[in-house]
Amino acid sequence: MKTNLNSICSSIRTAFGTFACQFAGPRLATGALLLAANGAIAAVRYADASNAHPAPPYTSWATAAATIQQAVDAAQAGDEVVVTNGIYATGGRKVGISFLANRVAVDKPLALRSVNGPKFTIIQGCQLPRTTNGDGAIRCVYLTDGASLSGFTLTNGATRNDSERDGSGGGVWCELASAVLTNCFSPATQPARAAGRLTARCIIARSPATRPSTAAERLAAR
Repeated sequence: MKTNLNSICSSIRTAFGTFACQFAGPRLATGALLLAANGAIAAVRYADASNAHPAPPYTSWATAAATIQQAVDAAQAGDEVVVTNGIYATGGRKVGISFLANRVAVDKPLALRSVNGPKFTIIQGCQLPRTTNGDGAIRCVYLTDGASLSGFTLTNGATRNDSERDGSGGGVWCELASAVLTNCFSPATQPARAAGRLTARCIIARSPATRPSTAAERLAAR
């Protein structure tokens, strides 16, 4: 039986108010309906580290961004950024008055997720030779209020040696506690401040399908 997407959209508007929806996209195991509370269609942006021909606004796999940050920068609040398999270890972005770069800075409330989970999708920060933390170190991910991250391994992240903001969360720094981290694994991140540990100020929900290591247990406990 063929699904009528227009009927699905009509049903959503009837049940929940004024929403728009979109059927998204290639390489997904099942189709997805994306809703935007303001009535606009929520776009899907794609990232693929192996794509040799990225082209904004990165709305198909053929034009997918080569870095996650490119896709995030092109997205609007409420969009979804979908990332396929690969190691994402290039680029860096500072946020606001922070002196610490993040490999991926999600500075708007959107959903960032991988296609195939943390085993296949890696965000790699930068630890300094000998000292690990300090000037030039790179945290893995920054999440703003209302953003979410799902299905990544966060590795090799580090921080500076100064403020709580720049010295905590070698894996992830969340601007407020409404940022959500789920089904992520962080085996080798090292913040300068012990109180920061692997992540700071996030709501964390661990997937029951993921068997945590000791590091992942510490991540979930913060």
